[in-house]
Amino acid sequence: FGVLSLLKRSTLRKSKKPGVRKMKKILATILALVLALGLCSVSWADATPITEGMTELDTGSYVLDKDVTLTAGALTVKSGATVTLDLGTFTLTNKAGEHTIVNNGTLTITGTGTVDNISHARAALVNKEGATAEFNGGSFTRSKENGQNKEDSGGNSYYNIQNFGKM
Repeated sequence: FGVLSLLKRSTLRKSKKPGVRKMKKILATILALVLALGLCSVSWADATPITEGMTELDTGSYVLDKDVTLTAGALTVKSGATVTLDLGTFTLTNKAGEHTIVNNGTLTITGTGTVDNISHARAALVNKEGATAEFNGGSFTRSKENGQNKEDSGGNSYYNIQNFGKM
């Protein structure tokens, strides 16, 4: 509060000069912007970009900064890890024959992007027993889904999300 009390007593506060008043407005605007940036809960510089070859996510923030098709297997949140995944506006697609995301820890999804799975009997997200998933955005789909009815999978059918944990 030292800065505020200093401003109350300063000659700048009492000045009626147009140049000084304009300077005060500029300083107030800069201070407001600095405070607003300080309140942001996401630090974009600290988020690790998701790449095609990633398979394990340890505690931290991750971001999808382009469309990614996984090549090494499912993107797996380690047991005990706390992960935030910002999908941005992009699509994360599974490696053929694999789930897209397997959550063994605590996973929070943000952004407006999509988690897609194109393989038969595989999910866009599998939330394992003891795991927690929270959705603050994103969508989950199976864009190549071909199920005709409950007896005919059409060669490609499954759940978008398979949940054994908490959501």
